[in-house]
Amino acid sequence: TMEWIEGTKPPSLDHRGDSSSFSAAERGEASAMREDWQELINVGVQCNLKQLLDDGFFHADPHSGNLLRTTDGSLAYLDFGMMSSISATRRYQLIASIVH
Repeated sequence: TMEWIEGTKPPSLDHRGDSSSFSAAERGEASAMREDWQELINVGVQCNLKQLLDDGFFHADPHSGNLLRTTDGSLAYLDFGMMSSISATRRYQLIASIVH
């Protein structure tokens, strides 16, 4: 099933270019956008861990081109062409190695 999802692509969070030509408002807007996306990164990490460790079925290609911030502020995954699964035994081994 395919559907259209309205949203924005993530900004480059590691941009270190010269912003001296930007106005204070432009710099403030860019900073707010990065902070907003940094919050969504935490959501994405939690989503990926849940998919991997709880469900055992996960999106195997979650790069910035496959993510959108929706108009309501949620995180949307796109392009489910690369999915994978992991057995319960492997999930428990991963959890044990993280906790240990």
